[in-house]
Amino acid sequence: MKTWMNLIARDLWVAALRSGKYKQGTNTLVRTLDPCLGVGPMDEGTCEFCALGVLCEVYCDEVEDIRNRKNTFLWSYGRFENKKFPPLEVLEWAGMTTVFSDHVARVNDDYGVKFDEIALIVEHATK
Repeated sequence: MKTWMNLIARDLWVAALRSGKYKQGTNTLVRTLDPCLGVGPMDEGTCEFCALGVLCEVYCDEVEDIRNRKNTFLWSYGRFENKKFPPLEVLEWAGMTTVFSDHVARVNDDYGVKFDEIALIVEHATK
């Protein structure tokens, strides 16, 4: 699958996936592991992220903080309460198609591919 991405966004996302900073999870962008949390900044050590959740975190760090912390266990990004897929502004910033984001979600959630391997998929799909 050949795709085009904003190369800066791609490199930041790949670096974040390889950083070891994010604990990998499935089926939601980000889930807290501590039910006492829910206010204040996210602590990566107490959350699980899918690969697309890591992309959302990169967007929040680099462009605009769009984290929505209304729910104690699951957080969303942007105006809408979609907890499984990044908002359109994140995909547009990254230059990513919904087809490629669906592919990344599938390899993360359905096939259990680790972040290091997902980083390789992203790199190879965009070169």
